[in-house]
Amino acid sequence: LFNRKVLTTWTGTGSPIYYKKIKNNLVGFNYEILKEDEYDFSTYIPNDPDVIKRINAVFYIPTKASTYSKYLNNNYKKAYKRLNLLKESFNSLNIPVYDLTEEMVNYVPRYLLKDEYLFWRDDSHWNKNGIFVAMKFISEKLNLSNE
Repeated sequence: LFNRKVLTTWTGTGSPIYYKKIKNNLVGFNYEILKEDEYDFSTYIPNDPDVIKRINAVFYIPTKASTYSKYLNNNYKKAYKRLNLLKESFNSLNIPVYDLTEEMVNYVPRYLLKDEYLFWRDDSHWNKNGIFVAMKFISEKLNLSNE
């Protein structure tokens, strides 16, 4: 973790890393992500009918900070603006939007009991546990579990 913090600063890549102890381990969070509700954002919403007819659903993927917000001393504000933007845009196209946040948050304590996490401790990407939780949720929403 020390090397990552030093290299990020030295190379000027990425944002500073904020470390929080969760369970017995230090877990790194992108400092800018912790303040994400302060930033304007946009997303691409397709308007091509050929593209739209191929979209069965949209899934909102929570950040590591929102997934572990309970363990961040309530310093993190969830990014409801982003989810609402997706819902407003895609619901008007009759495309459902599903939020993975609650599902991910509900699994955090289960994995912490085993001293495991849903994201890599020093990275913002899912590890195998996070992938499993997300894919289980997605397959249930798309009714793929019986195919």
